Amino acid sequence: MTERQPAVARELPNAGLKLLDRFSDHVRELILELRNRILLVMRRAHEVVTDVGYTVSLRYGSDDRMKKTFVYVSGFSNHANLGFMNGTSFTDSARVLAGDGAAMRHVKFESVEQIVRATWLDR
Repeated sequence: MTERQPAVARELPNAGLKLLDRFSDHVRELILELRNRILLVMRRAHEVVTDVGYTVSLRYGSDDRMKKTFVYVSGFSNHANLGFMNGTSFTDSARVLAGDGAAMRHVKFESVEQIVRATWLDR
């Protein structure tokens, strides 16, 4: 069995939880695990939960403005992405970042075990 992070950093408000109802239990668990990892590292980050049509995005930054967002979590049918707004500027020697946009990159997670094994999330 893999070691899990401690308790939830902070609760997601009911309105945010309601938006996650569109996902399966499995994907909702991935989203919430990634969210918790972010908030354990960046406890004071502002969180904005948005229905963007094709998915729900949980964005994190120094305030609630989109231009201040630096990391996000989004859910899909069988996985969740941990995304970085300026991911193209990252050194990615392990080749974990995906995406071909002008600025954003993401890491795809299909299981909680993948998240737990990603020790770089704890920094």
